[in-house]
Amino acid sequence: MLHDKLIKREDIRAVFNALAVAYEQIGGNQRKDIYLVGGSAIILEFNYRFATVDIDAYFNDDEKLTYAIEKVSLELNLPKDWLNHDFVLTPSYSPQIIEKAELFSQFGKYIYVYSLNHKYLIAMKLKSSRPTGGDLDDIIKMIYELRYKKIDITYEEIINAYKDLYPDFSNTYDFFLEKAKEAFSTPIEDFKYLFETNIE
Repeated sequence: MLHDKLIKREDIRAVFNALAVAYEQIGGNQRKDIYLVGGSAIILEFNYRFATVDIDAYFNDDEKLTYAIEKVSLELNLPKDWLNHDFVLTPSYSPQIIEKAELFSQFGKYIYVYSLNHKYLIAMKLKSSRPTGGDLDDIIKMIYELRYKKIDITYEEIINAYKDLYPDFSNTYDFFLEKAKEAFSTPIEDFKYLFETNIE
């Protein structure tokens, strides 16, 4: 059982193992490619967040997979839609994520889970650019964490990643772009306190 119905970083493998078992138990025998986006992908790639309320993903659903998802929700005390593909209805969706994603792990015979690396996750947050959401906070913290961990990344690489996913770069909010650029010039001393006790 997962506590408080939050899916933590250490729970990701457990929930997909449970999904693979449930899917095979009801006779599922088709390969299912699941592409993680949003919070679940972020907690795999970054340490500043440790949990998500659900798993947003891109995948082709069918009756057996839907049943398996519901079965896992009951077994692990998760919301019925703990794994969902509502993401395809948002501005952040791009069919290009299939080409850019990398295999995270295979579960059972048929469940293949993919995720995106840091530059594409930041690009997707730039695309969503919700003024009232936490997108800007995520963008800045992702860049800060990469810099703190001395992972080689530049503003230009993020912009190129955006253009890989979306052809309409001009539709991105200039405010978000400026804040992302500023995050690369902020002295590390100004933000390292955010990570000193949290980064592995």
